[in-house]
Amino acid sequence: MEYTIKRDGAELSTLEMKYRYLETQDNVASRAAIAYNDEELVVHMELDAPEIRNVEQGPLGCPCVDSCLEFFFSPMEGDNRYFNIEFNFGGCLTFCLGDGNGLTRFTIAKPEETLSFRSVRTEKGFYIDYKVPYTIIRRIFPDFKVYSGKRIKANCYSCAERTQVRHFLSWSLIDDKNFSFHRPECFGTMIFE
Repeated sequence: MEYTIKRDGAELSTLEMKYRYLETQDNVASRAAIAYNDEELVVHMELDAPEIRNVEQGPLGCPCVDSCLEFFFSPMEGDNRYFNIEFNFGGCLTFCLGDGNGLTRFTIAKPEETLSFRSVRTEKGFYIDYKVPYTIIRRIFPDFKVYSGKRIKANCYSCAERTQVRHFLSWSLIDDKNFSFHRPECFGTMIFE
């Protein structure tokens, strides 16, 4: 699975989270578009679902139990550590670093400022936009650079663990019998244009 990360301002290509898990029904759909500029990754994610749950809040909330959109990515080739970014509609954020043995959670007190987070309700659900400054990435990966042809491993997800009908979607197939989004070996490849 491959996706091209276009320069911010160019016409973006959309990726579909087409892989469904557990009891996910056909009336749920999710998409994303990722772009970049000289300072940050620009992330746009959408969810269409018959029920939108938005209960979790605050810096220690758990957005994945609500209607949640998630972007996981390993910024450096050959390094399986990955960022785990999850948002619900209200801006409740989980921002972690995974290493295959567990997660280290970081607190970002004002994601609407630090990550330029915003959310919009739509007729079918909602969408979110946010930015991941390279300065944040370089705190963990100091050699991170962006250039044409750079490759990262990534996956995009949508989930809702506590809606009446739960859903779990991914862009790149999770091929493990022990279902988990935290499987960097199942990430697809994203290539900077």
